[in-house]
Amino acid sequence: MAPAEMWGPFSFWRHWSSNPMAHSLLKMDFGKDGAVGDKIMKRVFALVVATLVWAMPAMAQAIPDFDPSYVPSAFRMESYAKCGVRAAADPSWPTSHRRYVDTNGKPADKYTHNLGAEYWERDKRLGSRFTANPNVLITLTCNDTKLRQKFFDGMIQTLYDGARKVRGARWGKLSHFDAPGLGRVSYYIGSRKTDGVTDVAHAYFQHRGRNVSLMIQIGRTSERSGAGRKVRAGKVVELADNNGKVFRFRLTRPAKQLPLGNVGYIRTEAENQAFIKTILQSLRAM
Repeated sequence: MAPAEMWGPFSFWRHWSSNPMAHSLLKMDFGKDGAVGDKIMKRVFALVVATLVWAMPAMAQAIPDFDPSYVPSAFRMESYAKCGVRAAADPSWPTSHRRYVDTNGKPADKYTHNLGAEYWERDKRLGSRFTANPNVLITLTCNDTKLRQKFFDGMIQTLYDGARKVRGARWGKLSHFDAPGLGRVSYYIGSRKTDGVTDVAHAYFQHRGRNVSLMIQIGRTSERSGAGRKVRAGKVVELADNNGKVFRFRLTRPAKQLPLGNVGYIRTEAENQAFIKTILQSLRAM
């Protein structure tokens, strides 16, 4: 039964006879010694249980399964680990085949990459250390835990002009929708625990042969001891791949680089949306 049809008028009652367990629960004899009210309450309880038994399989089918052939293995949730996003690369990829990019567009030490932006070169098994189809991961943080779903909806609207607003996103599940000009977009909402708890929204899509992942961290990120290095306002930040510069944007306010994981964040929802929008404009111009 299709998910859209499942909740149609009278469809619930129409399919009672097709579910033996639900049918038997309703006809169960709860005993003759109880009061009439007690019997009614037990039957109501049986009806609730039978409803859950009937509805759960159909609800599960309505959630798309995780598609490993579409989302690069480096971006799978189980790959994320302690110390922010720098441990997000697939552990099967040799360290020598990863390159982290700093604000000058040059390869940087893996502990100094700026604003959480990382670039990984693919494994040599794919034919070349420098591939024509790199995977790009961009991550930023908003430190207001109340934004969550509101911010994610805003991100989708900002990213994809003309795309429908995504509602009913399920925590912990990967879902998909089609965006004009970008094709299929997969998105994920979940939480990842480092030293603090961070709620994470991910969006995956392909752009001209590139697998792109946007990871939006919504919540607090632990700073531990010491002050993180700040990127001054007005600075032009450039991120590059092996073919040259890809992203170029100007910060309108200081962005702090955290010492643990070096995850940078811009402090307001508007700043985050402007950041993402600039990235997408750069992508469209490629």
